[in-house]
Amino acid sequence: MRQVGWFGCDRGIWPTGTTTLGAVFAVLITFPTGISAAERCSISGRVIDESGVPVASAAVSALRGSVFIDDLGRQVPVSGAVAGSGGEYCIHGLPPGKYIVRAVARTHPPSASPECDTCCGSSLTEFRTTFYRASLSKEHATAVEITKGKNAAGIDIIMRRARAYCLRGQVRDGNGVLMTNVAVALETDSWSSGVITEGGRFLLTSLPAGIYTIVISDHPKLGRVLARRVIRVTAGTPLDLVIRVPSLSR
Repeated sequence: MRQVGWFGCDRGIWPTGTTTLGAVFAVLITFPTGISAAERCSISGRVIDESGVPVASAAVSALRGSVFIDDLGRQVPVSGAVAGSGGEYCIHGLPPGKYIVRAVARTHPPSASPECDTCCGSSLTEFRTTFYRASLSKEHATAVEITKGKNAAGIDIIMRRARAYCLRGQVRDGNGVLMTNVAVALETDSWSSGVITEGGRFLLTSLPAGIYTIVISDHPKLGRVLARRVIRVTAGTPLDLVIRVPSLSR
């Protein structure tokens, strides 16, 4: 049985066939009649790549301190916006304070049919999650400060592409039998995605080097987590992964 995945940035969810991250923040870029976007923007700028090409539909988030933490320890954005066709974005309604501004963009779905023979290759690249100005880690990001009556404009984020990798996997029970009726999800600290599975097998694609969590859930009940596996994806990561789920009483 094939399970179709979903893709989301923070709290947003939409089909994996959609490569844009914009849906989750669509409501955040609508302005009341008579008020221009410039007057409403707390933080604004552009998202571009290293060649200056706009990164359309990048999801841009404003993060603040350690107050907004979800139950998995991930930092939840205060607010966000979607980059337009020219890479421009506008985050509005933020109170005064210091913020870390993060951009997330993907040009390929993070999973595909395990039978796909053309989904992987040495030329595959993907955008890395980037923090203003061009940092790949929150710890080295440049903070953006908003004061009363003064907003922050020109906060341009330069995103980088990096080599991306693939990983094939299987989900088996304690007896080594493929589990065909489970849901698989992939999580990072900035986005999460459902994974396409076929007969207990899956293929993760377009993953830049980094740390990911694979979550196996009881599909019929859609809620009981059966297993979690933290993986580090690098050039030397084995291509095949077997996740074993201990037998559980039902």
